[in-house]
Amino acid sequence: MLFLLSRSLTMLGRNNDAIKALEKAVRSQPDDIEVFNLLGHLLYHSGRHEEAMDAFNRCLELNPDHVEAMRQMANLMLGSDQANALHLFKRAYALALDHGDLLAGAHGIVHSHIEGDDGVDRKLTHGVDRAVSADLLFGPGH
Repeated sequence: MLFLLSRSLTMLGRNNDAIKALEKAVRSQPDDIEVFNLLGHLLYHSGRHEEAMDAFNRCLELNPDHVEAMRQMANLMLGSDQANALHLFKRAYALALDHGDLLAGAHGIVHSHIEGDDGVDRKLTHGVDRAVSADLLFGPGH
């Protein structure tokens, strides 16, 4: 019930109220992946990145293959832990290829450079169309 309320509040642009509802929901629904995922998104967009990371971590504890939480964690980690961010982006991309358009709706270039496994500094594209190969994103052999 609180999850649906928070989604409605989000649609109305009342993100702070939605966050409060979701914070109550996590206490009553500690194993609800989507509650943590939505909470993470709202916290991220509210500039509360540490708390967003906690929410996405919990989401990934509940489901290590949750592509959206993985992609958001990678975005949050870009400034501090590029190696793990790159690993998460690669894993999310591979899972998205296996499960259809799970990354659809997330477009654009991450405005940070990542050093690949081959030592080459490159921009990372995330949320790409599944038709784009991993080689275009991460270089040959990835």
